[in-house]
Amino acid sequence: MRKIIFFHGADCPHCKHMMPIVENIEKEIKMKIEKREVWYDDDNADMMRKYEDIIRKGSPDGDMGVPAFVDIKNKEALIGEQTKEDLKAWLMGK
Repeated sequence: MRKIIFFHGADCPHCKHMMPIVENIEKEIKMKIEKREVWYDDDNADMMRKYEDIIRKGSPDGDMGVPAFVDIKNKEALIGEQTKEDLKAWLMGK
């Protein structure tokens, strides 16, 4: 089973837009996505930095930005605001 972490910032407009999409997809495909706020939680920010190589590789411009979806098992990341369809396809491995 894949383990996905959604790194987000509390005041990030893109993250705020993604949150209901993530929650909706979780219900649809019955997959739990771990959510970690990184702007105000130093422990979560430290955790995000542990996956820096994966996140930078998945980022179109090599940045460590949010929203960031990290697949721990497959060592893949999807960075930035996504459509529901694109995120769902990535989560399902399509």
